[in-house]
Amino acid sequence: MANPERVATDRTQEVIAAARCRIEHPDLDGGTTRWTLPRGVHNLSPAEVEASQRARIFYGVVHSVARKGYTASTIADICGLAKLSKTTFYQLFPDKESAFLAGYEAVHEELVKQVKRYRTKEESWSERMRESLRVYLAFNFANPACAKSFLLEIHAAGSRAWSMRDWGHEQFAELHRKLYADRRLDAPELPELPQEIFLAVIAALEEMVCTYLRRGLEQDMLDLLPRALFLIEAVYSGHPSAMRALEQGSD
Repeated sequence: MANPERVATDRTQEVIAAARCRIEHPDLDGGTTRWTLPRGVHNLSPAEVEASQRARIFYGVVHSVARKGYTASTIADICGLAKLSKTTFYQLFPDKESAFLAGYEAVHEELVKQVKRYRTKEESWSERMRESLRVYLAFNFANPACAKSFLLEIHAAGSRAWSMRDWGHEQFAELHRKLYADRRLDAPELPELPQEIFLAVIAALEEMVCTYLRRGLEQDMLDLLPRALFLIEAVYSGHPSAMRALEQGSD
């Protein structure tokens, strides 16, 4: 019989290996992100050239902001890391803020795809939730520059960034809402929860990760899994006193 702890460790390592984001690690798969474009006449389409340039700018944004902070990072810093000219930058983005927000959207969409990929209908509600949390934590563990940029430094990037953060939270909240709806099929006594509850859970999970980032505990990120599961069960398990509070409303 397999050792359960060994199986769990292997599974976690597998998820971590798959969680490395191409925006932070453009060398993945032998460098499928074109870092150096050929000079002179070449067979690349304009779309391929632009995709390469955008990927390099996102790399510059992520690593500059993670190292220096959003406010201190300049377009010159970003272009230096991306190995692109300012002229090329301005052909794609009007300013630093727009590049930062586009990078956030790209990273968020990759994370959502990974979370969905590791969940199957054959698993129980608890197993699917555990896998979702494991992937979320592994993604932040494997991509600390993305985590620092888009979880911590987003607070310094202004109102448009806050709106983008809200959009990201709403997407994750919808994933939780659907999982909770599946749980209610097996436990119909559970109450229907308002959207604000799911948003609050997502914000709390993000704050757990941010606390570790601020304390320099990125390497211990996966230790948050049991704490995150505790939070999930505390909110989604339908404790009688919690159900009564929800039923009482604002009276």
